[in-house]
Amino acid sequence: MSRSKTAPEPRQGDTESLLLDHAADLILKSRRCEVDIEELADRSGVPRSTIYTHFGQPIKEAILTGIFERFFSHTSILIKGALTVDAKASSSIERLAAVFRGALTAFKRNERFGKVVLSQLNLKRSEAKPIFAIFSQADALFAEARKAGQLSPEAAERLADWKIRQIMFVVAHGLLRALYLKEGLPPDRPAGRGVSVTFSEADVEIEVLRVLQIYCSEDAAGRIHKTIEALKTQKSA
Repeated sequence: MSRSKTAPEPRQGDTESLLLDHAADLILKSRRCEVDIEELADRSGVPRSTIYTHFGQPIKEAILTGIFERFFSHTSILIKGALTVDAKASSSIERLAAVFRGALTAFKRNERFGKVVLSQLNLKRSEAKPIFAIFSQADALFAEARKAGQLSPEAAERLADWKIRQIMFVVAHGLLRALYLKEGLPPDRPAGRGVSVTFSEADVEIEVLRVLQIYCSEDAAGRIHKTIEALKTQKSA
């Protein structure tokens, strides 16, 4: 007797990933944080009842939270990896650079979810909670840098650790929105006027490191300068 060729039911994790992928596409298409559940069911082929079972109520908020949690969970893994690679780095400032590098890699690895995070991020909403763990990590490294004399005297006297972190976050967030959401870019213009018409992940990393460099001691700034020059070399290769 022949065996049934009916495809096996997808596992719960597979179904949730499928739903989140389609939900992210719908959010980017509509530019709204809420997902039309009927359209999500049509696109994914998953019954409405199953979608409600996976996410519960309030379902639209739960779906957005699921996307954020999935993205920042992956981001934390990549940051840990970047810090492991730079385990021999002798300064807290270099480890801060590694934290940023890991976060930037998350956007490169999962552009779909990254775009949703960039377009929908509101630090006052509950789904943004995972980012505060990264903020705490950065604040702790800034505190270490302060104690080790790796901040400039002016920055150490004038700015709290969280203020420097927030300045870097705002710059990084704005540049990432420009890179991935094409927000704030100038109209097309002819090349050859001394201004680059290209914009890449390397540009984002370089510019954020330049901001970090402003607040560093002379020695720490020199370390960051070497990193920037290495990135510029890689970019031009």
